[in-house]
Amino acid sequence: MLLNITLDEAINLIKPNINYSLSNIEKDKDIYLNYNALCNKFPNIMQDLGKKLLKRRIETGDIQYRLTDNNIIEYSLYSIQKYNYDLAIFKESFIDVKTAIIEMGYSKQIFKANPQNRLNILDEKNLIILIKLHAPINHRQTFFVSKSDLNNFLNTYISFTDAANSLNVSLKTLKQYWLPKYTDEQINLITTEPNLCYVNKKNWLKFAKEKNKSNIISANQFAKKLKVSNTTFNLIVDEYKLKGEKFEFNIKSSTYYKDSDLEFLLNEQDKLLSYFSENFYTTKETLNIFGLTQNNLHRELYTSQIETIKVPPLMYIDTERFEFRRSNNKNLYNKVDVNKLKEKRDFAQQFDYILLHSQETPMNIFMTLCTYLNFEFDLHCNETKKLWFNYINQKFNSSHAVESTIRNYIRTCLNSTEILLKTIGEKEIYNCTTAHLKLNIFTEKYTKEARYELSRFLSKVYDSRVANGLEIYYKKEFPSYYNGIRNVDKETYTLEDYKKYFDYLNSKDLHLSKAIKSAIAQINGDYSDRYDSTWLYCLLHLNNAWRHYDVTTFPVVDLSGLTVSKFPPIEALEKIKNVGLSNEDINLIIFRCKSLRLKHSKTNKKRHFFCSKDLSNTLAHAIVICILRNSIVTPLSNMIIETDNKKRNIKDKFLNTLFQGDALLPKFKSKQFNRTVISLIYSIIKKQTNGNPLDIVKVVRSHIDIETTNIYTNIPQEDIDFITTQLFDLGNYGHIYDTLTKLLMNPEEYKNNQQDKAVTKIIKHLFGDVYHIESTIQLIREISQERESVISMLTEQSYEKNQQLKLTLSLGQLPAKQKDYQCILKQCKFPDFDCNMCPFAVFNFYNINQLCEEFIVFLEEYLNKFHKIEYTAEKTRLANRLYFYLMLLQEFKNSFGEETLNLFLPFKFNDLKQILKEIPSAKEFTTLSFKKRG
Repeated sequence: MLLNITLDEAINLIKPNINYSLSNIEKDKDIYLNYNALCNKFPNIMQDLGKKLLKRRIETGDIQYRLTDNNIIEYSLYSIQKYNYDLAIFKESFIDVKTAIIEMGYSKQIFKANPQNRLNILDEKNLIILIKLHAPINHRQTFFVSKSDLNNFLNTYISFTDAANSLNVSLKTLKQYWLPKYTDEQINLITTEPNLCYVNKKNWLKFAKEKNKSNIISANQFAKKLKVSNTTFNLIVDEYKLKGEKFEFNIKSSTYYKDSDLEFLLNEQDKLLSYFSENFYTTKETLNIFGLTQNNLHRELYTSQIETIKVPPLMYIDTERFEFRRSNNKNLYNKVDVNKLKEKRDFAQQFDYILLHSQETPMNIFMTLCTYLNFEFDLHCNETKKLWFNYINQKFNSSHAVESTIRNYIRTCLNSTEILLKTIGEKEIYNCTTAHLKLNIFTEKYTKEARYELSRFLSKVYDSRVANGLEIYYKKEFPSYYNGIRNVDKETYTLEDYKKYFDYLNSKDLHLSKAIKSAIAQINGDYSDRYDSTWLYCLLHLNNAWRHYDVTTFPVVDLSGLTVSKFPPIEALEKIKNVGLSNEDINLIIFRCKSLRLKHSKTNKKRHFFCSKDLSNTLAHAIVICILRNSIVTPLSNMIIETDNKKRNIKDKFLNTLFQGDALLPKFKSKQFNRTVISLIYSIIKKQTNGNPLDIVKVVRSHIDIETTNIYTNIPQEDIDFITTQLFDLGNYGHIYDTLTKLLMNPEEYKNNQQDKAVTKIIKHLFGDVYHIESTIQLIREISQERESVISMLTEQSYEKNQQLKLTLSLGQLPAKQKDYQCILKQCKFPDFDCNMCPFAVFNFYNINQLCEEFIVFLEEYLNKFHKIEYTAEKTRLANRLYFYLMLLQEFKNSFGEETLNLFLPFKFNDLKQILKEIPSAKEFTTLSFKKRG
């Protein structure tokens, strides 16, 4: 029967069963204090007692108080401590009904109203004591049940769920067959919840023992015992050929299996678990060991060297280590194979680290790696050891190759060393016979590079010993591998193929969304077909005769100032997909690429980035997409073309995806495309000028031995302009090139005095109010006179000659004595002066970098020296040089814009006025006579 009692009465119910004592607080019976005083003096006691709670407990009689003469409430310290003590005792002995029902096994969302009604049945049967406190505690909890009563009940009674488990049957079978036959009491707190329906445990187990003598278990219970799903259990039944039986009760029952089969399978499961745990890694563990993604683990490198098995259905379970129940990936990897490959890979990675990142000399790197690889010459081979290491050292010392080529050569030397050691064994190289060397060295199983290196070494040893009259057992009869190694494919694409490639790759709308999708997939860690990188790789070939490695190492370019730089990479990529780059952004990124300081990897010579106007829109988009992807995927890398392999090869599958198996396009090959571009450059120059085509070809390729055999391509006249536009955009500017352009456009309207006005405009724009234009009139006159002499020469020439001159300049066929300059004179008239100070020099985009560097160095010299110089002649030299530099920079700005010029300066060009204000006036020294320049 429900008890409606106070907290004090509840405590009286349990006092006989506990050690209840208030002796330690008896001393405080006469202490009364107001609320603030209590909180200040006894914070621990008052910790959970607010004024509202004290008021409620006064009403229930749990706490006493008194009023002072000033009507201030003072609370009994004794009663407060007794309340806290009673509350603690109560919580140890009672549990609220909601928590009680949850502990009894109610798994669904707790009901909101009257949970105590569910326990009334137990209270009425005197199985528990259910109480209701007059005042709620702990967030409005009013109804409670004795913990000891609840524990006694749960120990005495068993839920329907546990009853079914005791018989190894399903709940459905329990309810439909077993419970109707059970005649003892059943207690249903919630009829739909088997965890809250009970039978007496002792009586039920006795009943179950009498009724269940068949030693069988239902399929559902069988699966639960094995911890597998019902679907997996069916696979196990098929694998182990378990025999199921049907038992007819008052209903058609489920399929049952022998409990002896369960015992056998549980034992088998333990054996498998132990075996797999000891001998195999999971997929997750294997990925962590190698630091791989799921896709990479499927590569042949791993599948060919690691035994991989799929676990049987009996192992489709979840344990602390294995998770196969719901996972689609049920692979395990042999531990021995994984560890062996890991050691092998770690060894290779350490080897690569030494080879690629060591700052030692090439010979020291080579010797370090010989030690790392345990390469040791036998004690009987000391002379060969000395000869071999001297040979290698001489090769390194005489090499002028770039770092990447040197490091590749170190690898070749190591391969050659390994072959040499295997060949000589315990005897000197000169004691080996020709037949022995041919059999052990000159075989197809070794690389051509290694065989070539050893053939050179053997030849040197032979020549040396013969010259010194020393004995040698082999003859100089080894094949020459030089031609085989240097046998470069001379095939080129046809002009029509080049144009098809150009049109296909330049179709921005066709490729843009695919490239962005690929970039985003890589950012998100999903599979990527490297569409963006492959597209950019092929685009760069259209205008640039670069080697494969130079293309794949195209560097990161600064995106600041572009609209997309304001957004995170993925959002920026979506913006590009929906809106694209503005014309200003396109020009800025292309000019920044043109300003890059690039070198040919093989020759270490300067190379330029070319991009025609026709290609700039598409190429700018491809470059920006790759930079955005690179900023997330490989932020520490300075290379924006992602190849997914150390050799930086563009895989055929990525090229096939880009070209979609287009039958109209031949297979894309980097070397063939380079040779095609070189061929087109050569052919245009040969057809359009009388100059030597090899000069410009060597500049483009930075190669000293370009072959001319079969390099010429017949280009129809109608395609001349197109090819010239794509491959010869040098970006010429300055007074000569501008004059030629105007003369060819309007020869009758062009006036000589326009040049003087142009110079005046430049000077005025540069100096404005800093130096009055009147003060520099002599300077203007000097510049004008020098340039007038050049202009007079041009205007006196025929239209055809000027046309040919401009064409020759456009093709870069009038080289000056300094790199990246051209000169309209066949022979230099001023050998003592730099090209940048010569009126006959033609400037182009690619010498602005050098020009700006020279200007910055000169400006520092000017600022430091000018005010200290006593001699007028030296001041005149510096003043003239300053003004001439500024004029050249202004001319570049007029041609390419201020933003482009700012890329090459450490300050903004517009800030020059402020800088000029701060330097000493030089107007009185400016004469600018050419002879005084220097």
